[in-house]
Amino acid sequence: MAGFGLTLLLGLGISLYLGVSGAEKNTRSLLSRLVQNTMDTLVGELRGQLEPVEGQLRYLADYLAEQPHIQHDTKALKYLLAGALAPTPQVLGIGFFDLDRRMTYVERGGEVGFAALWQERPGRRLDPYLKSLPTGLIWLQPTWSARLGHQVVPVLMPVGGEARPAGLLVAAITIEALSAFLQQLATREGLELFLLYGRDAVLSQTGPVDDGARTASFGDALPQLTEVGNPALSHLWSAQSRPVDWLSLQDVKGHRLRIEGITHFYFYRELAGYADVPWLLGGYLKQVAMPDEIRRLLMMAGAGLVLILAGLGGVAWLSRRIGASVTRIQAGFEAIGNGKLAQARPLAASRIRELDRLARAFNQMLKGLRENERVRRLLGQYVPAQVARELMQHEGTLAAKQTRATILFCDLEGFTALSEQLEPAAIVTLLNGYFSAAVAAIEAEGGLVTQFQGDAILAIFNVPQPLPDHAQRALAAALAIQRLTDERLFEGHRLRCRVGINTGEVVAGSVGAEDRLSYTVHGDAVNLAARLEALNKEWRTRILLSEASAQAIGGSVLRVVGEVAVRGRRQRERLYTPVALQPG
Repeated sequence: MAGFGLTLLLGLGISLYLGVSGAEKNTRSLLSRLVQNTMDTLVGELRGQLEPVEGQLRYLADYLAEQPHIQHDTKALKYLLAGALAPTPQVLGIGFFDLDRRMTYVERGGEVGFAALWQERPGRRLDPYLKSLPTGLIWLQPTWSARLGHQVVPVLMPVGGEARPAGLLVAAITIEALSAFLQQLATREGLELFLLYGRDAVLSQTGPVDDGARTASFGDALPQLTEVGNPALSHLWSAQSRPVDWLSLQDVKGHRLRIEGITHFYFYRELAGYADVPWLLGGYLKQVAMPDEIRRLLMMAGAGLVLILAGLGGVAWLSRRIGASVTRIQAGFEAIGNGKLAQARPLAASRIRELDRLARAFNQMLKGLRENERVRRLLGQYVPAQVARELMQHEGTLAAKQTRATILFCDLEGFTALSEQLEPAAIVTLLNGYFSAAVAAIEAEGGLVTQFQGDAILAIFNVPQPLPDHAQRALAAALAIQRLTDERLFEGHRLRCRVGINTGEVVAGSVGAEDRLSYTVHGDAVNLAARLEALNKEWRTRILLSEASAQAIGGSVLRVVGEVAVRGRRQRERLYTPVALQPG
């Protein structure tokens, strides 16, 4: 019955997926074409607003080059420039500058123009172009014109060419005209528009902005996105924006952003050729009214979802009892797999024979694992963790092993006198605290503590786990032990310890009676480490290292203390101590 329900549910899901995905693709294609066509129309009409200015300037430049006498006839030149304003209402004024810096200028709505001598002043944008005429038509950065009293976009056109340069034509397009044109487009298309200079400076926008305040406050600079008082533009490049996944456009970019609980969709396109930085024409709309195509798509998806939920409810009702048992079994195995035996719970008996047999097998396995875990935990309290793992892997036996290793022998100074002052319980508490800290420092460097001899510690590095830099690690552990005894109090008492370190051949293995074994190391290298620990008192040091350990460590971290005769050896043993450690 459960299999039939799942099959039915799968069939409904596939049908819904095919229907919704097909409708979603069609809707995405339709909306993408709509956005693409809208942006193409906007860009085309904006270029249609700007290109006539370029065409008029090119016409004037050619005409003045063919009729050079008009360049010096002020009256004729004024009427020529005034006539050029008629077909270009977006242009506020046109001027001509000859090579002698005489300026003839005509402004829309004013008198028939005027003529004057252009005076060079610092900061004037036209001065460099008058000294060296440009090679073709160029658009300058938007600027505030004090003479015109408007924010304008200057357009320059040379007259005459390189062979016979004659002068420079300048047309001033008002930003107010661009804003009015943009508002007409926004009203017609039913969305808010913006025109940016680069990414952050606002040329025009159809949202709220106080032009008078802008010109008064910003002067020669265009307002930034955050200064126009329009939240939709202020957050245009927010890091919280997300791509519009259903868009598939060619040269139009877009993203979506949620502002004050409302999702805004932005679409924009770069316009090159109108300044040294691209203009950015774009629009945005709020997701208030949902298009019919998207509404139908969501209704179809909702209806299919209802059918799937109904089928899912039936399947869940039929298979609830089986599913609950399987879930408990799965949770138990996951807890065991993650090593969390305490979280695994025994399974209850089931009326289904197969599940009941599985529950009994699981409970027996869990019981055995908990017993093994208890044994391993108890073993780890008396045997080093590395040795315990080796014993578990080799069924309780460890073969003797001869290798080169570094031995660290550490003993407390004056502990006998201190123990006479303390109660037995206090002595045990103090030693346990000290041993815990020292063992942690040794194990942090990969060392293994094999014995506690009263208040002394015997540790070995490179056995049973290999450590290529075992001598360096032994020294690091010794320095760590010295630091913790310098910085910490144990049961209110300051402890001091001496450390001996030697590198050499050792034999490591299990030693003892048949029923009672201990993992330890033997060899002359171990005896020398213990001897070096005792020599600290004679040489007034806190850590002594043998020649073999010093050669293995190398570098300039050690200094020679002296030499000493060692019983059983012909040559005297050179002694080393860390440079950074103060004398004992």
